[in-house]
Amino acid sequence: MTKNHKRNINEKQFGHKYKLYCPDEDKRFICFYCGDSAPTIDHVPSLNCIHDLRLEYEIENYFKVPCCSECNSFASDEPHLDIFERRNFIKEKIKKKYKRILMLPDWDDNEINSMGPSFRKSLKAQMDYKYFIAYRLLYGETTTFYLNQIGYNNFDPRKICKYVDPNDLQRIENNSYYV
Repeated sequence: MTKNHKRNINEKQFGHKYKLYCPDEDKRFICFYCGDSAPTIDHVPSLNCIHDLRLEYEIENYFKVPCCSECNSFASDEPHLDIFERRNFIKEKIKKKYKRILMLPDWDDNEINSMGPSFRKSLKAQMDYKYFIAYRLLYGETTTFYLNQIGYNNFDPRKICKYVDPNDLQRIENNSYYV
């Protein structure tokens, strides 16, 4: 039996148990995990491992959350029972995948403006991408000490709003500089 076939059977059998978790109606198309645009829905616990989890645990909560494609693929078949545990897992995956980008040096406006037009454009794209990743890591966090847990603080959290406009995530998403 293929994964998709198994998932489809599980969705028919257990799909009615899942409730959409979206505390803010305005964020129903924003990824619960990272704040990017959310074209998909993530099931917690995952539909692919629901049978195994039901044998091991008594599951009380079944949630669906808005999710971006990357976070959905990071989480995929991981057997998480809790959406917040899953969010922490996904953020660790984001940190690992984009560590090199987060390590890029910060450039201030005077330094960027003193460069030639081509290099200036490249630096701007780097800073956009770096701070977009930082935004994703910090999205949904309510603690003030989370930055120390990131491990490589090569970015200034005050610059996130300068480089990332949450209303303009599509522009950064389509930036193919690092893809």
